[in-house]
Amino acid sequence: MTNKKSKKVAIITGATGNIGYDIVSKLGEAGFITIGLDRTPPSIDHPVFETDLNLFINSPEIQNEFMEFCQPYCEQADEISLINNAAIQITGNLISLTIDEITRSLNVNAIAPFLLSQLLVNKYEEKLLTIINISSIHSRLTKVNFGAYAMSKASLSALTRSLSLEIGHKTRVCEIQPAAIDTDMLRAGLQDE
Repeated sequence: MTNKKSKKVAIITGATGNIGYDIVSKLGEAGFITIGLDRTPPSIDHPVFETDLNLFINSPEIQNEFMEFCQPYCEQADEISLINNAAIQITGNLISLTIDEITRSLNVNAIAPFLLSQLLVNKYEEKLLTIINISSIHSRLTKVNFGAYAMSKASLSALTRSLSLEIGHKTRVCEIQPAAIDTDMLRAGLQDE
């Protein structure tokens, strides 16, 4: 486990997934205290707050629990980074997807990053803050049956641009738009190909 007194803290959503696990590992090696946020039980030797982001966004109680969970680490830090990495990929023809499927996709992939950014900026505005949103090539170029994912990632990209304009003078806000990365989520989306 990393030292609780480190001056750099990184909060990573989707911390126990393929990409999230690697982000946590690399930042831990670089001297960051890493705090995970994931619905999957922790498989990493770092603090992880367990919650489903779809539930998190609608529960002030869970949000308060999360902020309390982070406080012992964040209050000592000079730098806090939020890496909005968690994502769900609901595939299917847009005409046949349900409102619940579209809503869950938007909640996890775009609304949760918005809310987490808002919570951290409001609580730790005196710190050096960085927000990194992991978007996707699907925000600009997509394919059949990936419409829900593309819509949610385009929303995340729009959020990044808007945050940059509104809080960029005091918070670093940036985005990564990767193409296909060999993860369990990618393979699930391509299982019929």
